[in-house]
Amino acid sequence: MTSFASATRQVASHGIRGLVRTKTVWGALLVGAFAVVIAIVLAASNDGGPSSFVGFTLVLLAGIVSPLVSLLMGTWALGAEREGGTLVFTYTRPVRRSAVLLGRAIAAAAAALATMLVVTVLCAVVMQGADATLGTTLLGLLLETLAFTCVFAMLGTLMARAIYVGLAYATLVEGVLGGVINLQGGATLSQHARNIVVRGSGFSAFSQFELAQDSSASVLVLLAVSAAALVLAAVWIEKRETSGRDRVKGE
Repeated sequence: MTSFASATRQVASHGIRGLVRTKTVWGALLVGAFAVVIAIVLAASNDGGPSSFVGFTLVLLAGIVSPLVSLLMGTWALGAEREGGTLVFTYTRPVRRSAVLLGRAIAAAAAALATMLVVTVLCAVVMQGADATLGTTLLGLLLETLAFTCVFAMLGTLMARAIYVGLAYATLVEGVLGGVINLQGGATLSQHARNIVVRGSGFSAFSQFELAQDSSASVLVLLAVSAAALVLAAVWIEKRETSGRDRVKGE
């Protein structure tokens, strides 16, 4: 049997090559392009500069773009196999199921992180916000994207049609609860990402987004959520039996 690490690398490499040819990537790029267009419009209206870019990040990039890109990529990890009726093949390969899951999750996370990196840098350049705060802004956004992608990959492992559950979570929990009702509860991933961005920027105008925890605590939270989501998904996929819903189409 192929070693766990070797199998994970092979699945990740194959997953990345396959992912770039899917509509999932185009959907993520469309979301990113929307953010860049908004940044261009704001810059053209003289609403640019480091402070404006940080506000743009807190509202649009952290609140909408990162969750949507992560949702598309994360639910693709095993969701694409389930929807295509080929998930059963992941259980018959001479490798651990968790290695298949981890490899696909790595591919999804790599694509999501690359998308957010490019989009964030482009928006920063357009809005003239590529100053000393860009590093912490990227740190917050990329950790948020990683955590979201792992959570949505977990949902795609645990259930069919996970994209709808993920969309409900992103809208109701992250959007309404974490972005409107309670900005400083520390109960959502976006709140921790915003905490990192705001504390790194030093702009007091955005202090309402700061949490009681410092930025290092938020980094640990996002990393812990990422790891916990993958561990839960790995345990689930190793122990579950193949259901009729997951069998090959046409059986």
